[in-house]
Amino acid sequence: MTGIRDADPLIRTKLRPPYIRRGLVPRPRLRQQIAHGLRGPLTLTTAPASFGKTTLLGHCLADDRRPLAWLALDKHDNQSGRFLRHLIAALQDANADLGHETAHLMTAVQDPPLDAVLTTLINELGDRAEEMVLVLDDLHLIKKTPVQQAVALLVAHCPRILHLALASRSDSPLPLPRLRARGQLVELQAADLRFTRAGTVPAVSPPIPSQSVPSTSWPVQLPRSANMAAASRIVTVIQTI
Repeated sequence: MTGIRDADPLIRTKLRPPYIRRGLVPRPRLRQQIAHGLRGPLTLTTAPASFGKTTLLGHCLADDRRPLAWLALDKHDNQSGRFLRHLIAALQDANADLGHETAHLMTAVQDPPLDAVLTTLINELGDRAEEMVLVLDDLHLIKKTPVQQAVALLVAHCPRILHLALASRSDSPLPLPRLRARGQLVELQAADLRFTRAGTVPAVSPPIPSQSVPSTSWPVQLPRSANMAAASRIVTVIQTI
């Protein structure tokens, strides 16, 4: 059978987690929150640009032993076929046995309904026993309703073996109230990602004087108020978004 990778060219770099630089400032509280979220169906990180969403997820998942599927979304993924091809390829990078029925449906039927394709993929995932993590990064770039509905369907019917981590600059139309009510959703927002005196000053060496760090500061402000050798370690955390 023709594989999904043979049927259509893929941008393979979209399926790779970010490079994690050395010297990141420890964020133990955030790591604990994400680790807790990744034991359930959905972890959602929503914050503006330069808050370090991608770096934080990549850093937290670097030590996770579960198979990881990573998809960095872009504006072209509003085309449902392209989105699905990259999604399946990302999942196959984590588990080569996944997605074959779904890929066959996409090639055997001309323009199959998007919900039928997602239903087949969800059922394939549900038949697996091994847990895995799927990251959809830059979800805010998905503007078209059909692909938004596809992501919402995956969230609403997330198989037990799948742990979703979504990162976005803005709120997305997802079925979150039910997950909140069941305690199955962990949310991180801009206020959680901001650096504070308590979270920043002890983390660098030599230490930054606490009076030099504004109480409302976020990462890109720190070099202005601290010595550059110490502040450069902090700024590293937001350089990969």
